[in-house]
Amino acid sequence: RSISSEGGSELAEGFRLPTFLEKYFYDEKAVELPIVQMQHEDTELDKVARQVARLDALLSRREADGLARLKAAKEELAATKEHLRRESEQSEAEKIELLKKLKEKGFLRSSSS
Repeated sequence: RSISSEGGSELAEGFRLPTFLEKYFYDEKAVELPIVQMQHEDTELDKVARQVARLDALLSRREADGLARLKAAKEELAATKEHLRRESEQSEAEKIELLKKLKEKGFLRSSSS
């Protein structure tokens, strides 16, 4: 006997999916399936991988901070060396000028004469 569209709708209305099959057709019940549970559970490897990623990010930030501090320290060292070099040149020039003045006034005799 064939089922007409009217008869099919009556059959569909009276049809109830067995409870043990619901997990295959309804998302809220699918959580009961082991494969779905495994997909939602964090494995130990996943936890370790996330921890390694966090540590890697932390080390990268610290390395970047360290490199920035090193660069700043090198620039400061170069500036200090330049400042000291200029001071030394100025001091040497002042010393030579003072020795010339003392020699002109006769307070200092040349050792080469």
